[in-house]
Amino acid sequence: MDISKIIFLVSTGIFFVLFFTIPFRVKNLKKNAGECILKLTQASVYKAVFIYLAGFLLIIFTMLIKFYPLYQCIFCLCALLGENIAMREFIMSGKYGVYENGIIASTQFVRFSDILSFPVLELPAEERERYNPCELSIVSKSKSNITLIFASKEECEKVTKIAREKTAL
Repeated sequence: MDISKIIFLVSTGIFFVLFFTIPFRVKNLKKNAGECILKLTQASVYKAVFIYLAGFLLIIFTMLIKFYPLYQCIFCLCALLGENIAMREFIMSGKYGVYENGIIASTQFVRFSDILSFPVLELPAEERERYNPCELSIVSKSKSNITLIFASKEECEKVTKIAREKTAL
């Protein structure tokens, strides 16, 4: 068997395995997050679907046009990376909000138990004005610095208020 066919088959296999794990990832996310306390502005799912389809087409493209195996590997790895990003986007879309156990925003789930501090909120008021009012910066135990981006200043303030109450910070 040709090395190009092996690369194509392995990439396609990984692609579909990752695709079929979506229901398990969604179930795990719901279990970890708990009940929704505050629903936030949702991200569009269309971008994720477009990226996913583009990645699949890139893998097919590498089989139709004969590239050197190294280039084919690079294209397939880019397609798989894009699929992983699209899957996070797809899994989180429709679920942005504040939950019993954490916050889902900007394709991330941040547990309240993982939050150490809110560095921008600890700054004096005049320094805080330099920062984007739609962003919440968090220092966490496991991921170090995280920035969550919200649709509006009001939304960010609501989330910040709930997060500070839940974390006692």
